[in-house]
Amino acid sequence: MISKRCTSLNLLNHIKQKKIPHTIEYEFFKDKTQPNFLKWVGTLKINGKTFQGIGENKNSVLVKILKNAEMELYSLSNI
Repeated sequence: MISKRCTSLNLLNHIKQKKIPHTIEYEFFKDKTQPNFLKWVGTLKINGKTFQGIGENKNSVLVKILKNAEMELYSLSNI
């Protein structure tokens, strides 16, 4: 059982320690024709599901992704 106080980057660390398979990929858009010009787009793939976030830097993207995936990560960490 994991505490509900464990959120965001702490929750990701917990998933890594449990060795639950996941991938995090980042892409930077520097083409002016793209809607996300000069932004990072991150993708988290875990348990057959995909979560995305967009931000000015990789850290803010990761925090947004983890907020979107929080309930899925809690359910996986309780296994």
